[in-house]
Amino acid sequence: SGLVGARLVEILLTRHARRVLCFDITPPSPQLLARFTTAASADASRFVIFSGLVDGNLTEAASVEKAFRSEERIDVVYHMAALVGPFHDREMYMAVNY
Repeated sequence: SGLVGARLVEILLTRHARRVLCFDITPPSPQLLARFTTAASADASRFVIFSGLVDGNLTEAASVEKAFRSEERIDVVYHMAALVGPFHDREMYMAVNY
């Protein structure tokens, strides 16, 4: 998870968001899960993590649809995903960043 996205999740949980859905191709580390749990006042049911190539792949419509269908109501979406640097092909930058 990226620095900005992880901090956003912590802030939303600290400010008592009812539930936060996290969508990331990279599974969170145990340390990050601990930070989220602390921010959620030890109530891990307040956040759900969709991660990995199947569940957290922003470039796959089925992954995105699964996340959106997991909740009856979603009020706000923050798109924090981005590829940076000269490490990927143009198609991947376009799929993730736009």
